[in-house]
Amino acid sequence: MGVSGLLGRIKQFRERRNPVADESEVDEHRGSDAVVGPPSDVRPVPADIAGSVAAAQARLDQCEAQGYDRVWVPPHVGACLMCKALIENRVFRIEELRDAFNDGGDPNNWAPAVPLHPGCRHSVLPYVKSIYDRAQADYQVLEDQGLTDDVLNEMFESSGQVKPEYKDDPRLRAYLDQVVGTDDAD
Repeated sequence: MGVSGLLGRIKQFRERRNPVADESEVDEHRGSDAVVGPPSDVRPVPADIAGSVAAAQARLDQCEAQGYDRVWVPPHVGACLMCKALIENRVFRIEELRDAFNDGGDPNNWAPAVPLHPGCRHSVLPYVKSIYDRAQADYQVLEDQGLTDDVLNEMFESSGQVKPEYKDDPRLRAYLDQVVGTDDAD
């Protein structure tokens, strides 16, 4: 999907969540200029996440169009505790995430959604059991090498680059040797 397609998807999503009445829907009590607002059961998508929500919904559309009915939210270094609790490394039916978003408020009341919050970097991938199982095995190797979330957060920049002081860390080298099959490659 190109930029124009994504922009169209954002517009469609915002219009669906924030319907604007046409000329025929006016408030008779306030005159012909008053526009009736959205139905009470439709929550507006907050502007700070509208683009991310629309992009995530477009990704769900693509997964569904390719014949998938489930998606996986892979983990990433630096994920917040709420993401880890609600979405990270979980498999969802597409309809569970369709049109889902959190609009602030008490995080204890949040529901699974991608993105979960403003600034959320999680995305979805089509769920393919063999790929998911392989990823789980790789994550287990990370833990076996002592490369927990806290350690990885310390080792990597937010950009995903290894910090210079960890370039030759033996735990990272052992992980790469076991999973990727490196030989002393630099």
